[in-house]
Amino acid sequence: MASSLDNLLVLDLTDGLAGAYATMLLCDNGARVIRVEDVKSIDSRKSPGFSVWDRGKESIFLDYQNILKDRKRLYELISLCDVLIDDFALSSNKQKIINKNTLYSINSKLIHASITTYGKNSLLKNEKPLVDLILARLGVLDRIPTFRNGPAHLIHPLVNVSTGILSAIGIVSSLFSMAKTGNGRKVETSLMSGALMYQPKIKSDGYRFGVDKDDSPKKISSHVSGKSSTETDDNGDFAYPKPPPFGAGPFYSVMECADGNWIQLACVHGEFIDRAAAVMDLIEVIYQPRFGEGRDPETEKDREELWDIVAGVIKTKNYSEWAEIFESIDVPYAKVCTVQESMNNPQAIYNQMIVDVDDPILSTVSQMGLPIKFSETPGHIRSPRHISGEDTDKIINEFNLNGDFDLTDIENKKIVENIMEPPLNGIKVIESTNVIAGPSLGRILGDLGADVIKMEPLHGDISRPAGTLMFLYLNAQKRSISFNTKTELGKKIALDLASNSDILVANLRPGATDRMGLSTEIIRSVNPKIIETHVTAFGWEGPYAHRAGLDPLSQAWMGLQHAQGGADNGPVFLGEQAPTDYTGGALGVLGAVMALYVRETKGIIQTAKASLLDAGILLSSEEFLKYKGKKIRKYSDPDQYGMSLIHRIYKTKDGWIYLIINSNDQFDSFLKYLNISMENLDDNDKFENIQYGSNNLKLKFEEFFESNNSSFCVKNLREFGINIIKLSLNYNKYFFDDSEVVSDDIVGESYHKDYGDMKYLRNLIRFENTHYNKFKTTPKLGEHTREILANLNYSSKQIDLLFEQGIVHSE
Repeated sequence: MASSLDNLLVLDLTDGLAGAYATMLLCDNGARVIRVEDVKSIDSRKSPGFSVWDRGKESIFLDYQNILKDRKRLYELISLCDVLIDDFALSSNKQKIINKNTLYSINSKLIHASITTYGKNSLLKNEKPLVDLILARLGVLDRIPTFRNGPAHLIHPLVNVSTGILSAIGIVSSLFSMAKTGNGRKVETSLMSGALMYQPKIKSDGYRFGVDKDDSPKKISSHVSGKSSTETDDNGDFAYPKPPPFGAGPFYSVMECADGNWIQLACVHGEFIDRAAAVMDLIEVIYQPRFGEGRDPETEKDREELWDIVAGVIKTKNYSEWAEIFESIDVPYAKVCTVQESMNNPQAIYNQMIVDVDDPILSTVSQMGLPIKFSETPGHIRSPRHISGEDTDKIINEFNLNGDFDLTDIENKKIVENIMEPPLNGIKVIESTNVIAGPSLGRILGDLGADVIKMEPLHGDISRPAGTLMFLYLNAQKRSISFNTKTELGKKIALDLASNSDILVANLRPGATDRMGLSTEIIRSVNPKIIETHVTAFGWEGPYAHRAGLDPLSQAWMGLQHAQGGADNGPVFLGEQAPTDYTGGALGVLGAVMALYVRETKGIIQTAKASLLDAGILLSSEEFLKYKGKKIRKYSDPDQYGMSLIHRIYKTKDGWIYLIINSNDQFDSFLKYLNISMENLDDNDKFENIQYGSNNLKLKFEEFFESNNSSFCVKNLREFGINIIKLSLNYNKYFFDDSEVVSDDIVGESYHKDYGDMKYLRNLIRFENTHYNKFKTTPKLGEHTREILANLNYSSKQIDLLFEQGIVHSE
């Protein structure tokens, strides 16, 4: 059976992990990927993770920087390929080899994707692509829950995974546009974009951020049962406190059972809370006025007390007992597993997310399957990874790469650059989503140029009443229509919308869209060309498919919570970052644009499906492996500062810094700066052996940083070539004022009826020579109901009657 990207040729010139993820996703869905490598890099991709990320790709050695014949061979390949992807530093001499004029003189239909560090328009554009420094600079580490005060290291490869997915989305949406217009395109994303996908940015002077009901600063405990605390940033301003590591909600947290196992509850709304409280004999407790029915305790002290009460009850039974109880009453729950345990998860097995591959280095490897499922053009693993350079002769012979490419024409030719529309301009999307995964899917489609209509019930998306900044961010770039699909007239409206759309997007339980009158059979009867994209919690079918599911459950099942906590701590629930939600949503976008491309080029109509569970596996793919001789996973230190003494967070006199020393020369320079003699070092303190180092060396490092201001440390150590950056605190508040990071092309401005002038982060994926649509502010519930119904040819009288009957709603 054909795959989505069959017959496409992709040249991969990247070195970093983000590029590896991007081309893996393309390769797994049919593209032929050729890695163009330097012979000097022969040992750089032998680690176990590359058995997954490089699977299916071919490899050729070309020294195109130094050997003219190899450069001509590269140009010959470029003339034949559909996609070129690179992650060259913007200051690299390689940029001259693949400059725009050269590439598009050779191949006018080329899709050229570039992965940068902070974006080509950022003042930080020439910074090294060190992910942990980016996370520190963008304030993400300040928001990671810890068992102590201060920022924490993030163990998961969120940035590389998300950047890879975003790059793949940019590539495929550009291929779709090229199939319609015949024009090639330059597309760029950055590691900064990948980080910000999990930390959305929005600003409004009219939004009361970080205040409680009495207009005082909101307080949340910095640890589970500790005293309430607020935090301040470098300027002494109020900083919104981050949730504790186990979670803040009494019925939406991870708690320890009697047998030492941990269970995650995810009672996202009142009905789930009531069910859980009933079986825990806590109904009378939660309905005490101060506990706010378990939903909204009156004070932070009340919340802490209720949390401890619930945790105390959970501690009375073993995990298996609670699992049986919660399963019987449909309360969302999950067991906290290690990544190795997650490979035995019955739903992961059902989803075909564990496959065996005969790797040339590791022999038989059980590894991640394909995280996006297509009904008509399913992907497949083309082959195990190839050893670097092993296909050189074969590719040279197959493509007749003689190295005699004529450079005369391209050196003298000037390309004509036309302004283009966004790649999904004219595409119509209807969205039935809530919370994070689905709304983030629709939001990215909107940024890509699609006209997105958010279909909401009369009470709205379940996360709308909270009115959070996250909701406002995720639901911008959309219009809203509100109607009741439990009525026949409401079902007719839904079907009318489907008849006029290209894509239906949903993140509901399997079967929910059927009950809305939007089953595949029905919508295809009125619109044979409509594509469906579904992001579920666990999968469309299988042992968990019927369950309510949310991000923390996938975090727990797939080992993310355990890994972030580490071997010596309890699990850590990454509530604010919602890793499987945002990753699952992005996978949904990639599925949608691939399905559009297939429809445009092959005339095949299909459904694309992703899940939060499979997204969790993708995030764990480096450890989601079984093979003979697999080493024990390395965790962060117990205090969650980092991975070693020279790759971690340090407290300074006035804040925090992140230090990365990744060469012997840097290590020597650092020791000399601190006046530490190399001769007196223990073997464990030497660069090649160092992990957490001896206590003596650790104390010397900590003493140096704690005795100096962050700016002093950064300025002086950078002069010695050491990788170090000041860690940003309370960054959500200052992002749009950060001139080093923010450029006009990533900011959307609009006016909101309730909150006034708004600024939004936009365009995590950027396209050159593109006229972007006017930014759409977050709609109020049903704000566009009349407009949308009129566009569907409903008369004014019909619309008025629908309002009178309570079928539709508008604010």
